[in-house]
Amino acid sequence: MIKSLLLCCINLSLSFIQPPPSEFWYDEVSWQSNRVNPYIGKRPDLPKSVAINCIKFHSPVGDKGHLTSGYGFRPSTQRMHRGVDISLPSNSPIFSVWDGKVRVVGNDPKGFGVFIVVRHHNGLETVYGHLNSTSVKKGDEVRAGEKVGLSGNTGRSTGPHLHFETRFLGGDFNPSLIIDFKDRTLRNPTFVWTKQLYPDYNKMPLETYRLKSEMTLEELCDEKDWDLETLCLLNGILPDMVLLKGRVIRIVH
Repeated sequence: MIKSLLLCCINLSLSFIQPPPSEFWYDEVSWQSNRVNPYIGKRPDLPKSVAINCIKFHSPVGDKGHLTSGYGFRPSTQRMHRGVDISLPSNSPIFSVWDGKVRVVGNDPKGFGVFIVVRHHNGLETVYGHLNSTSVKKGDEVRAGEKVGLSGNTGRSTGPHLHFETRFLGGDFNPSLIIDFKDRTLRNPTFVWTKQLYPDYNKMPLETYRLKSEMTLEELCDEKDWDLETLCLLNGILPDMVLLKGRVIRIVH
């Protein structure tokens, strides 16, 4: 009896010192990246499936806002919409969805505007874009329901709203698979991520483009107003890699 109790106590104490899932899946290099996708241009080793604990949850917008745009490719703009848009008044509080640690606080005037990326202890990362201001900095520990910023209309935005994304190992997937945005609740306490959810833009209609001068993919996307992450994934090219004149790359038709 005493031996069984001791073994139980030892197993319980070991469970408390196990690293959180985020430390198991992500390395230090990815932590140092200031990009939303720290694996842009290089596909990481992916598990077949992962059961993710989502229990300690808080709506990113509290009890405000409503969904105005869903996840998916937009033929009208030839861009992938990697999250959902939630309309709400400017300067409304934005909350961390789960416990975690702030990985990026940045400003992307041509895209997310002022944005935050939180790496959660359950292994997911969430992105909060088009903010007016932030109340956290890189490395801050945050709790589910803790305010991280105020909503706004910064970056590529036509009105005040929150652009919200869920990602695993850099790859975006539909946040509505986890969250019921109408009721602002979890769909299930455990979310099973599968390898099939990782972005595969090769399934989209593609064409080719021949570079007219030496440049990086990042410079080309700035010039053409193309989506950098999509092109990096399509071509297996890092954004700052110099490409020679005449190089042929794949783009979304």
